[in-house]
Amino acid sequence: MPPKSVKLNGGAASHVASADDFSYADLDLIFPMDVENSDSFDKVREAVFDTIMDMMPSANKTKINADTLKDVYIGKMVKFSVDSFQITLDPLLDDFNAPDAKVYIESMFGDVHQAMSHLHERLIDTRRPEEIRGGGLLKYCHLLTRGYKAARPSKCRQLER
Repeated sequence: MPPKSVKLNGGAASHVASADDFSYADLDLIFPMDVENSDSFDKVREAVFDTIMDMMPSANKTKINADTLKDVYIGKMVKFSVDSFQITLDPLLDDFNAPDAKVYIESMFGDVHQAMSHLHERLIDTRRPEEIRGGGLLKYCHLLTRGYKAARPSKCRQLER
């Protein structure tokens, strides 16, 4: 089952989209696929989770299963507008040396123009602050230490509590 495209996601995509030096800690790639039925989806999901488990240190394997991995992934879904970008890389992968290759950038935050404005103006915004915890709180604090400010301070006060 070949992927429909290859997308750069999250902080690395924000780094590419930013005129600033937006830091990122990892490289997230997305491979969207057309899945014909639930059996095909289950096979792909199982293969991905098995591969991740194979790469993990043996000490972690006893504590983590496919459901845990799913929960961790869902928990990392888009939280902040400045971290919501996806860039479709196919034009570059098809011909890296093409002088006029255009890539498509979108924002999972919803409004790509608003998310780009937040990125350039160093503003933090989120749709559901009540869902942010753990790594999301660390990301929020990291953005604050880098000079970002709340786009809507009253909404982010909920997060700070």
